[in-house]
Amino acid sequence: MLPPRFRRPRFVVVAILAILVLTAIPTSIYYFKRGPQPQVLPLSEFLQQVDRGEVATVTFGERDIQITGRDGRTMLNIWDVKTWQRTEHDEDQH
Repeated sequence: MLPPRFRRPRFVVVAILAILVLTAIPTSIYYFKRGPQPQVLPLSEFLQQVDRGEVATVTFGERDIQITGRDGRTMLNIWDVKTWQRTEHDEDQH
């Protein structure tokens, strides 16, 4: 059986509020410190920007291409692994 002070509804309210505050503080710190998210750019548009000379740097990751434009904008192209993988069936047809 619980002691009398734990049976009061006020304790439950205070405990819930404490949990909410302790969760909200780290979440808000992370949200405000993470910085701006890069714009997601389709591959076709990325290639057009390369042809026009609008791309300053390109960094290839495992599953993405990070692009910095000459104007300083950061963009991202995410690889769709299923699109780029060749299957045995594809190789049999060639």
